[in-house]
Amino acid sequence: MATAPCMEGAVLFAYKMKPTMCAVLMKPSQPTEIKDSLLLFVPGLTDGLLCPAYTCKLAKELNKVGISFCQPILSSSYLGFGTSSLDNDVSELDEVFSCSMLSSYKHIIIAGHSTGCQDAVHYLKHGRSDLVEKVKGIILQAPASDRESMVMEVENDGNTTQFHTAVELATSMCKEGNGQQLLPRDTPCVFKTPITAERYLSFAGKMGPDDKFSSDLSDEELLQQVGHIADTNARALLVFSGADEYVPPAISSNFDDLGKKLCSAMCGELATKRVSSYYKYEKDKELKKSNYSIITDGSHALDSPQGVSDTFVTLALDFTLKLQ
Repeated sequence: MATAPCMEGAVLFAYKMKPTMCAVLMKPSQPTEIKDSLLLFVPGLTDGLLCPAYTCKLAKELNKVGISFCQPILSSSYLGFGTSSLDNDVSELDEVFSCSMLSSYKHIIIAGHSTGCQDAVHYLKHGRSDLVEKVKGIILQAPASDRESMVMEVENDGNTTQFHTAVELATSMCKEGNGQQLLPRDTPCVFKTPITAERYLSFAGKMGPDDKFSSDLSDEELLQQVGHIADTNARALLVFSGADEYVPPAISSNFDDLGKKLCSAMCGELATKRVSSYYKYEKDKELKKSNYSIITDGSHALDSPQGVSDTFVTLALDFTLKLQ
């Protein structure tokens, strides 16, 4: 039986009242040379506290070198994503960073898993300017296209007609000013979660707010979606899972090309300017504005095979230490 995730010594606190919104904070138990640094972790759809399972080990390893770890519960956590948005997540992250428990941290790293990656990228453009200034880095574990994942799912299930019908309905509702109304409960690709027409199009539509990592976006379109990172203080590390079950095989087998395109855009450049190896992250290599790595056999949440989550924790820790 697998050991249950445990964040021993963490503090649960409220960063917002009415309604009460909470987060966990795990601080170093012993004084160290590194101070004032915090890594905040945002997981993916349907996730909540202690998700993915590697967050506990990541928190412990960060604490060993003097860096605090925080994971908030947002309105979009668990099954709340269907009635929320990236803009709402950003607003709540502003409240997390500015609350009394965290306001003293001078250096922030935002790490995201899956849809949490969209949050990290979106925050750098829409977060409160004085708080964005504090963000020194973002770590994107399993950045994936919801749109491409949805298409793969319905094609595998032979359910493309229902999917296209749902997209057409959502589009029509938004045009009529009913974007905040819920779609039918049997709407495909959202885990039977109640979801608004607006959020569904954000996932399923091209160039919507959530469409930041799709392989079919042109260089110019990617610059629109992620190019703002070039104008911030933050450096980026993208960590792809080579066996990501939510990514079409034709894309996961060619993550070097996608990594190059995304990293180029995050640097404010066209992908034709440099070769992919320029952006490839290596421990002893100079840290670029944007960097990527591939965990060859890793699943989406790095829960298989054994040991791949340790590889990510090592990568994340090394990257974070380089930012200090």
